[in-house]
Amino acid sequence: MVISALKKINMLLVVWSCIPRTPIRNKIQLLFKPLESTRYTELSFIYYYLKSILSSSSFCLDVSSPYILSYILSRNNKIIKTDIFIDEKKNIRESEKLNFEYQDALALTFKDNTFDFVYSISVIEHIYNGLSKSVNEMIRVTKPGGYIYISFPVSAKYQEEWLDSTIYSNQFMKDNKTFFQYRLDKTSLESFLKSLKNIIILEKQIYWERSNGTYNKMISKLKSTSGFNYLDYFKNAFLNFYYGFTLLKPSPEDFSNAKDYGNISILLKKTT
Repeated sequence: MVISALKKINMLLVVWSCIPRTPIRNKIQLLFKPLESTRYTELSFIYYYLKSILSSSSFCLDVSSPYILSYILSRNNKIIKTDIFIDEKKNIRESEKLNFEYQDALALTFKDNTFDFVYSISVIEHIYNGLSKSVNEMIRVTKPGGYIYISFPVSAKYQEEWLDSTIYSNQFMKDNKTFFQYRLDKTSLESFLKSLKNIIILEKQIYWERSNGTYNKMISKLKSTSGFNYLDYFKNAFLNFYYGFTLLKPSPEDFSNAKDYGNISILLKKTT
């Protein structure tokens, strides 16, 4: 699917339309920094498919995704928004169609065959040694015939990123380093997909960075600080907006055109 600038602008409008339903603490954030850079592509991708894969009464599970999609989906469907980070509940104004639950993606407490649609956006790459287990858990709780959407980073060369400090809760630590994320190469991606049970792959699209190394440069700019919190906030808001439209190519390509960073969107359907 080509994710054009027009699709991304439409996604922004959809996000902004949710502002009245969010807690007060989120309204200004969503106005000035509605999406992180890669979310422009990820959310636009799955939003395109929502009408075709969901009915007006679908039961959906959000596994630690950016919270705004739960507001979008809960207009017409019942959503359970989950996270292993309990403070994420502050971003959710619960309603008849939207509820928050503390859940571990590696051990979901829901019964088999519960949900019509399960999604996890840029989450599983942060789970150390948990890629297959987390997605198979999502598949387990999806009804036969239901759908699963996942997205995560890929690269021409397999990478494990480790940090000197923590960003999220429950991160794996080793030798005073904190695991941040995987970037799968072609071989590790194929191995991961083969480990998934009872599914067929409907879509597998990779959106590569336009120029090699741009993603890493963006992260460096986002991490730089001026010492003034408000100035840094608006600087990062601008960077996410700018790179949201310029970081990734609009058209998907395979690994023959691999770069140091790419973002893959995968849509699965459960068979049995």
